[in-house]
Amino acid sequence: MSKACWFVSTDGRPPFAMLGRVLTHTEALTAARVIWPNSEVA
Repeated sequence: MSKACWFVSTDGRPPFAMLGRVLTHTEALTAARVIWPNSEVA
């Protein structure tokens, strides 16, 4: 699945939207983990 808005959850923060170009789940997870190493995306 590809989409331009993924919700990120990480330790100590409520889930938040990560907006940008259209990414697959794997690409979004990789991008999020560059900034937040323990994050998950949905």
